[in-house]
This record gives sequence, structure tokens and C-alpha cells, in this order.
Amino acid sequence: MVKGKPGSQADEDQEAVVQEALDRAKAVLDKCSTPNGIFASPVVYNAIYARDALIASLGGLLSGEERFVRQWLKTMDTLMDRQSPSGQIPNCVDTFDPARNRLVAFGAADASLWFALMLGYAEKLIGPHPEFHEAADKALIEHLSTGDRSSRIGLLSTLGIRKSPGSVFAVAALLTDRDLEIAEAAASALGQIGTAEAARAIQDQAGRIAESLRPRLDDALLACGENLARQADTTKAAEIFKSLY
Repeated sequence: MVKGKPGSQADEDQEAVVQEALDRAKAVLDKCSTPNGIFASPVVYNAIYARDALIASLGGLLSGEERFVRQWLKTMDTLMDRQSPSGQIPNCVDTFDPARNRLVAFGAADASLWFALMLGYAEKLIGPHPEFHEAADKALIEHLSTGDRSSRIGLLSTLGIRKSPGSVFAVAALLTDRDLEIAEAAASALGQIGTAEAARAIQDQAGRIAESLRPRLDDALLACGENLARQADTTKAAEIFKSLY
């Protein structure tokens, strides 16, 4: 719709259309809201489908209304509670209608990524929710073993940005990957995580990495030392600095 001059009839008409669309969207979310989270539909697809529910709940969070915050929390709880032992988030949880067979499906790989992605967006909107961090990290780590090359590099970057302490072992295993770009991404991620465990993992792998990767590994170890120094773990930080200089 073409925007008119400020205060014009065109502006008023556009605002009315936007408001009506917003009201209708909220009405749909209300119809799909349940004690277990947001269903894909009030009928037929009345179950939690991860992609649908998480995208819809993000829209609800953007409204800033408390009832939609509660629906996001319920959706995340439902998915987290059914997470597989390997870390995969289910793409469908259909366990709420006694007339149907109970189903928790893991047929779509993107559910785990939506879970972690929407947690990141939600925390920017409503603040930290650490109760979901471990589940999100497990979901991302699971994809490290199944994703393609570009996915692995992206996941390593994400785990580093998240400073995921639980991912150190899985990330360190990729320091010796034949693909040097993946190995470099793993080193960078460990440096961003910056814990004593991350530093130890780097040192343990130091003798087995490609020589061309050594400067990146030293940078990552230095980043760990600086992070530990900031956290007042001066003994471990000093050990790292001494090993480098």
C-alpha cells in the first residue's frame, strides 16, 4: 500500500489494515494456545509441530503480551522434555489427544536448529532463560556429527558465540579434521568458550594438528587465558601465558 502524506486518509487506512491484521494474528495464536504450547492448528493438526510452534511463538513474543510469553515457555518445555538422548529436538509431539496414538517424531532435522535459533531471538526480546541453554547446546552438538561442511562451520561459530561449556569435547574433536576450515572454526570456538576445559582440550590436541593451524590454535589458547584472567583464575591463566611465551 502506498504511504500518503502524514495524517492523510491513506495513512489512516493503512494503519487500520495493519491493526486488523495484528488483531487477527493474535486471535489465531489464541485459538492455537494450549496448556502444552502452541498447536499448529486448533483442529486436525492439534499437536506441537516444532517449526510452526516456534515461529508462531516468536510472533507472539514480538507483541510483548504476557500470555504469549507463557505460550513460548510452554512450547519450549514440551519440546525440551522430549529431547532425544543424543540431543535431537522432536519435530512433532502429538501426545495430547486420548483418541490418537501417542507420537513423538524425530523425522525433521531442522527442529533442533529452530529450537536454538528461537531461544536466541527470545532472549533478545525478553531476557535470559538459562533453563533452556543445555538443551539448545545439546541440539547444536548433535548436528555437528550429521551436518554438511558449511553447517558444521556455522554450528561451531554458534557454539563459540554461545560460549557453550558442554560442547568442548565435541568441538575439540574437530581440531584434527582434514578440512582445515572446519579445524580453524573449532579452534576459534574453543577460544570463545574460553574455559579451563577448553584450554586443556586445545593443549591435548596440540601435537596432532596440522602445522598450518598452529597460529590459530595459539590465538585460541591466548583467548582462553585472557578469559580466565578476567574471571580471576590467575593460576590457570598464568600457566597458559607461560606456555605461549
